[in-house]
Amino acid sequence: MKYKFIFFALLLVCSLLMAQVNTYSPYSYFGVGTLSSVGNSNSVSMGGLGSSIISAKSLNYINPASYSFLDRTVLEFGMRSTFLKMSELDNDQNNFTSGLSNISLGFPISKKNSLSVALLPYSSVGYTISQTEDLDSLNTATTSHTGTGGINRFLIGGSWQVLDNLSIGGNFNYLFGPIRKETFIHSNQSPYYFRNISDKMTRGFNFDLGLLYTFSLSDYQIVFGTTFKPGSSLKAEGYNTQYLSSDVLNEDLDYVISSDTLYNNNTINLPLEASIGFSIQSNTKWLIGLEYKNVNWRDYNESEIDVCCMQSSNEFIIGGFFTPDKDDIYNYFNRVQYRLGFSYSKGYLDLTDLYNENSTEKNPLTHFSGSFGMALPINKVSSTANISFRYGFINNGFSDDYIKERYFSIYLAMTLNEKWFKKIKIQ
Repeated sequence: MKYKFIFFALLLVCSLLMAQVNTYSPYSYFGVGTLSSVGNSNSVSMGGLGSSIISAKSLNYINPASYSFLDRTVLEFGMRSTFLKMSELDNDQNNFTSGLSNISLGFPISKKNSLSVALLPYSSVGYTISQTEDLDSLNTATTSHTGTGGINRFLIGGSWQVLDNLSIGGNFNYLFGPIRKETFIHSNQSPYYFRNISDKMTRGFNFDLGLLYTFSLSDYQIVFGTTFKPGSSLKAEGYNTQYLSSDVLNEDLDYVISSDTLYNNNTINLPLEASIGFSIQSNTKWLIGLEYKNVNWRDYNESEIDVCCMQSSNEFIIGGFFTPDKDDIYNYFNRVQYRLGFSYSKGYLDLTDLYNENSTEKNPLTHFSGSFGMALPINKVSSTANISFRYGFINNGFSDDYIKERYFSIYLAMTLNEKWFKKIKIQ
């Protein structure tokens, strides 16, 4: 029983470290930043499948209706590390990030009802963008933009098995996190530079709903699933400060030009999201699933800030798993669950007007990724160690002066399964 207390201690520590999850992508400049993977290590290793995935021993918070299939308490702790390569013309830049991917707890409260809680990143902001402009033959002006922070998601979910074949569920989400954006403007002919710092704390509530319908066909289990998240609003409270600064030797100048506090004035409107999925499974031996997801980012806006380049995104996912023989006591690797998946999306950013304002043809960012993972059973306990690998690239149809991203991510997670709530028999 001691490991339970150790695990809860890790939960507390990691919840404090959640704010360190970040990115180095210049595309996190737009909107609320780079969106994080919604699912856990299981989902990531199958390309992001989740709308039609059910499991008795793993939490799937992509579709909250899946909680009703839990037959025991599930604890999961996951970490993610990402190697990112950005290319522009002949210039390459490599970066590395690491942080928490999810902390989750789910448990059945009856044969037809289950509850869950989870903490995971929603988006990350991390960029440095510089541009130099010639003012005349001698003078140049350099403008630099940097951003850090992100938004986290804490959810409380529940599900109910309405009929033998039909389950519904929902997540109540609290979104929160700090975002800092800084702008520096400096001339090569002046020892002084202009600095603008925007600090804001974003917070708000929303919810998402899920539905699952299952039936058996011969020896196969067929699952149809759908999710829906209506649009919602977040409050961004904070302040904006402008400085005139200098880093000249023997001169430490940091003069405040203006300082404004904008409480409750900045509202971020998040878009509607919907997905539909289908999967077919042969007991616990294999599964294959298909999924489509749409997010109407055209509805995204942020009051008092001009919103650029947002569009509706469409994502297609195919993935599944295979277990050679889960009951093989002689060959460990026959009990391992092997997962594979692919995803393709027309991204939510269209930068055509920034790169080629005369173009009549839109070229939104496209995102392709492939993933592979394994669920490694731990002997003598009802738990698994999960490892997932994901490779992806972000690109479009512009020339080579367009920034291209390639990344390789590693997900490590521990899933613990145990029956906590047992009826006491009185003899």
